Amino acid sequence: MPDWEFVALQRRFNNRDDAGLKDVIREKFWDMMCASDRDTIFYVGNQQAHPRSFIVLGVAYPRRPTPKSRS
Repeated sequence: MPDWEFVALQRRFNNRDDAGLKDVIREKFWDMMCASDRDTIFYVGNQQAHPRSFIVLGVAYPRRPTPKSRS
């Protein structure tokens, strides 16, 4: 989830207190994107001025394929 998407999530739930917002963020990032049934991929990049610092540019979280049982 890029920075702008994180800020949009905060704005969407701006009526919640800190604990409620923490729950929303945990649910989105941990429970949904990084769940055990997901193959989470982070797309990272850096800037020429800071070649040793990386930022998350995007996240893909497709479901893990389920192994097919042999009959």
